[in-house]
Amino acid sequence: MKIVKVIPLMRAAAKETLTYWSMNNLKEGSLVEAPLRGKNRLAMVISTEDLPAVKSELKAMPYALKKIGKTVGESFLSQSFISAARETARYFVSTTGAVLECVTSEAVRESAGELRAPAGVQKEKKVSPEKLALQAGEEERFNIYRSLIREEFARGRSVYLCLPTIEDIVRAARELPKGIEKFTFILHSRLSKKTLLERWQAAAREKHPVLVLGTGAFLALPRSDLETIVIERESTSAWKIPRRPFVDLRTFAEFLCERSGARLIFGDVLLRTELIHRLKQGELLEFSPLKLRASRVAREEVVDMRSKAAADGSFATLSEELKRLIVETKESNDHLFILAARRGLAPETICLDCGSFIACPRCSAPMILHDSPRRFLCHKCAETRPAEARCARCGSWNLKAYGVGIERVEAEIRQNFKNIKLFVINKDRTGSAEAAETAAAWQDSPGGVLLGTEMTLSYLSPVGSAAAVSLDSLFALPDFRTNEKILNILFRLKQMAQKNFLIQTRQPEQKVFDYALKGNLTDFYRQELAERKTFEYPPFSTLIKVTRSGKRERVKEEMGKLSAALAGEDFVIFPAFIHTVKGKYVMHCLLKLREGRWIDEKLFGKLASLPLSFTVNVNPESLL
Repeated sequence: MKIVKVIPLMRAAAKETLTYWSMNNLKEGSLVEAPLRGKNRLAMVISTEDLPAVKSELKAMPYALKKIGKTVGESFLSQSFISAARETARYFVSTTGAVLECVTSEAVRESAGELRAPAGVQKEKKVSPEKLALQAGEEERFNIYRSLIREEFARGRSVYLCLPTIEDIVRAARELPKGIEKFTFILHSRLSKKTLLERWQAAAREKHPVLVLGTGAFLALPRSDLETIVIERESTSAWKIPRRPFVDLRTFAEFLCERSGARLIFGDVLLRTELIHRLKQGELLEFSPLKLRASRVAREEVVDMRSKAAADGSFATLSEELKRLIVETKESNDHLFILAARRGLAPETICLDCGSFIACPRCSAPMILHDSPRRFLCHKCAETRPAEARCARCGSWNLKAYGVGIERVEAEIRQNFKNIKLFVINKDRTGSAEAAETAAAWQDSPGGVLLGTEMTLSYLSPVGSAAAVSLDSLFALPDFRTNEKILNILFRLKQMAQKNFLIQTRQPEQKVFDYALKGNLTDFYRQELAERKTFEYPPFSTLIKVTRSGKRERVKEEMGKLSAALAGEDFVIFPAFIHTVKGKYVMHCLLKLREGRWIDEKLFGKLASLPLSFTVNVNPESLL
């Protein structure tokens, strides 16, 4: 009889390891089915011992051991990959199993018994790997990647270009594999299981160096010659998994490269401020000189919308400058993309009698006015209210919508330009497949206008003209990353526009617009770092957000206990910005660790021992 310790591969695992018994001598790293919470769960074996060696330990256990289930297959994971998962779990106050569940493909895990890793991939390299940063426009970055791939192939080495979304993979697949299609492998979750496993095996067994275009879930690909990993579009929040255990795949990739000896390259048009700080500290090197001043290709213009008014006296949605651009696009058979930051008709509706906003009856979130059908919609829980609803506070009908949503922009364009070919992409009406089809149809329609939210940017190539009509609402978000996010959007738009780049705003004094038009990133980073240092925001601290939701009194009671447990730490407890979601009250505890300090064993123990009703999010995307 053998005593087997395993790591359960599940996000909500309360413990790092669990113990079972088996009559078989299971190899370390094998994947097995382990009974847990009434179901068989996939788990990875970390040790197998004879019963006599652990007899005293078993006697002290307050429960009877269960028998391990069937063996799924031998491990397809390298020791460096498992080691990186352990360090990632420590970093994000989670378990190794939860991290492994996040950073590996479900289809590959379930088929572990069919997979055979090539010989030699388990070796862990002992070299000190390079960490590099690349900041340039997309076209220039892709040219650099082409040269990099050729150089690595010539040295007998493979390259993994890791991308945040499937749409980014599709874009890269149009540009990079030319001439090396035979040695390029595309891996993402939208592929059928059969196709995915065939490509996985082919990529693992190909004797020639390969280029892999994939998401972070396929970094486990067993190739001993994989010596360069590129994190492309590194600044996007898509790298951060938005649910427990809130792992940042960029961080995992960095740990993996440290363990495997692979070179790591971060690339984007605008690198995160945290990376620029690390460059200054010498933690990263420049792959090539950073582009800190974007070149001007298109004619650029900022339109002050404060002086613009519609015929009925309300504020205008489309400026005369944008209307002329739409006409020019049609007459010249060109293409125009218009970005609207928010969904719906208007982001906020206010009662003019009492001043309260229309909020969701189940959440505290503002309800967004939508058209077709006309109703209020909560973007948090999908609750709806009729558009004729009265103010819940005073019963008044005197309501007014504020702000510019994509549906309002669409209505204005259709009203003013009856014969324009208008295409629309937003989350309310287009999924990924439909969005790709819509973008392709627009590209095939000279003189057409594409209207979309930020999600549309992943589907676009260089266009004749680009315009941003409603970014102002983003400034209202009390988030220290707001300026960086807005500038990133504007830079992506700017690099796409070949002839005209137009920004409409009611806040032209915001410095971010000046940075975008002048392309002056040196001053932007200087100001951003100075402000973050003043308020001790990342990179001058690490922020940890602990969240509890449920019945109001219970949440407050639990947060009180957490406050006592964290005595001596620098933290603040507060209701969430949207303090009620789906009828549950939400509170946060924001813990700040100043630069140079990391989670010690004592603090880790406190956070790791919290009940599963709490969530722990290290370096959260939002503090709200």
